[in-house]
Amino acid sequence: MSALPLYILLSVLFSQIFPQFRYYQAKFLAFLILCLVSFVFSFFFPFKYVFYTSLTLFTVLSIFIILKRKRIDVDGKAELVFLTSFTYFLFLRFLIPDIFGAEKLMDIAFLNSVLKAEIFPPADPFLAGGNLNFYYYFGYVIGAAITLMSFVEAEIGYNIAIASISAYATMLVYGFLRDLVGDRAIFGTVFVLFSGNMYAAYEFFKALLILELPDFLFYWNPTRVIEGTINEFPYFSFIHADFHAHVVAIPVKILFIAILYEYYRGKRFAGITLIPLVFILFITNSWDAPISMLLIAAVIIIKWVGKDVRNRMNEIGFDFFILSTSALLIALFSTTMDLQAAQISFPEDKSDLIQFLMFFSIQLAFAYFYFKEELRTQFFGLAIFSGIVASIFIPIAIAIVPLMLLSAKKALKKDFLAILTLSATFLIFVPEIVVIDTRLNTVFKFYLASWLMLTIPGAMVLSKAIEEKEKALNIILIGLFILTLVYPAIATPLRYHRAEFTLNGMEFVRDWSEGDYEAIRWLKDRDGIIVEEALKCYNYGGRFAAFTGNPTIIAWPGHEVQWRGNGEKLGERMGEVRTIYSSKNCYQILDLLKKYNVSYVIVGYQEKRIYNVDAEKFERCGLREVFVHSNTHILRTE
Repeated sequence: MSALPLYILLSVLFSQIFPQFRYYQAKFLAFLILCLVSFVFSFFFPFKYVFYTSLTLFTVLSIFIILKRKRIDVDGKAELVFLTSFTYFLFLRFLIPDIFGAEKLMDIAFLNSVLKAEIFPPADPFLAGGNLNFYYYFGYVIGAAITLMSFVEAEIGYNIAIASISAYATMLVYGFLRDLVGDRAIFGTVFVLFSGNMYAAYEFFKALLILELPDFLFYWNPTRVIEGTINEFPYFSFIHADFHAHVVAIPVKILFIAILYEYYRGKRFAGITLIPLVFILFITNSWDAPISMLLIAAVIIIKWVGKDVRNRMNEIGFDFFILSTSALLIALFSTTMDLQAAQISFPEDKSDLIQFLMFFSIQLAFAYFYFKEELRTQFFGLAIFSGIVASIFIPIAIAIVPLMLLSAKKALKKDFLAILTLSATFLIFVPEIVVIDTRLNTVFKFYLASWLMLTIPGAMVLSKAIEEKEKALNIILIGLFILTLVYPAIATPLRYHRAEFTLNGMEFVRDWSEGDYEAIRWLKDRDGIIVEEALKCYNYGGRFAAFTGNPTIIAWPGHEVQWRGNGEKLGERMGEVRTIYSSKNCYQILDLLKKYNVSYVIVGYQEKRIYNVDAEKFERCGLREVFVHSNTHILRTE
């Protein structure tokens, strides 16, 4: 843990590399570029070697810039916001650090695979012989970078990375809003990132009325409001603590919006910076790449509406260069990946209006009040009428269409936040008309991006309401804001209800098996394909692959079949793993171990529980026991 100050210091130093940008932008941008450089060169050299080489070069460059300028520029308030948020979320993980439950085992497995990678794409820890070219894994590069900069094991680095992602997002929102509203930005930052939805307040007061207290699922339920979909929002994602692509992408999206705003204001260098940011969004969470390009296109169109473009072909060409280069980089990298083709379909289901408002009503209310002047015009009446007509076909249109039309009108007046709102309403509307792969996932990814784009203008409204809090309308808005705080106030202690006082996310393994814990620690320093029981998702199976990064024959098959679409081959592997543990025929067992080039056979808590197997069976077949602790054995093939 003593290396944490060094990690913080390095992130401050790297901010000096981009003096063209504000401190809060430069700090995260420099870190992302460090990760991107490491990512690219790891296709040719081992990841750890590349990363530490890049880290050294970035450190030297930062020190050189500081010495040349004879000063170090630090935004004290932005850095304080980062450190405060980092400390808060790290403390939560200090209470319950377990990397277990939901998809955390998958996340730590991919993170460890990146750390162990001799060359990219990293090996698939859940499918021996495969690699991660089916998945956008740059988020795990970010997690691995934080782990290496902190000089800790991955099971600790995971929790530092979760706190870091949350802290970067907080600093970025605060910095961007401070540019717009000054020091009142802290309230807006809470509204964007630390608030909940109306459903959380409804469930809380409903429980109180029947003299009950919310239970553990209170922290979960507000993200499953609209039937058949997932409705996450940032604070849930941060405390839920899956290190998943959509979570890591949150601060990247916010940085993208801040840099896009700089470009909108005429800073050409910001336009160049958008290109790597769009690419980073694609390789972090591919859903966000088209969203980012939609925003760029919207900004470009609005920028040129009503202008004489005949003598500005160079500027138009530069805009086209940004979009086309971003698209080209994505297309080129896509050729290196084995992605399942996206299925486009038209949904039969539509979002229920009441459920939709239970999720988005407060955020929409603040977004509407950003257009306070427009609400007093006849145009608003026309917008409401349009929403009523559209709601005959799409129920939520009555809440979305008026806001869409209001934001479109104000966007034409060159209002950047109106462009964000317009884009958000478009993204909310899309899953009602067309879905990509599944409606569940389309709503999930588009709503999370929309939350950020809606609440940033809403944060402006909140800041003004707090400044002029004596007005009746502003008192109502402040009351709505307080309702959003019900979720963090109640959900946080419910989610973090124990006090483990460690950042070791693997400590929970001891509760299952002391032998498994020590065996994993022993195997972490060794390479080779393993076999273990791991035929279900979301449970204890696959723990050796996850915490060592050593590929197993098959784990989490439900996810593998989604990623690869190779159900028949996965079924064959699952059957052969059962045979290895259940068969008494040594020739059959040895043939299967040879088929998958297995180096280590695990006989631990899970294997004994599922297959009632003992290590002596494998010793009789010629395997050599190389580790034993308590009731866990590791055997080596010859």
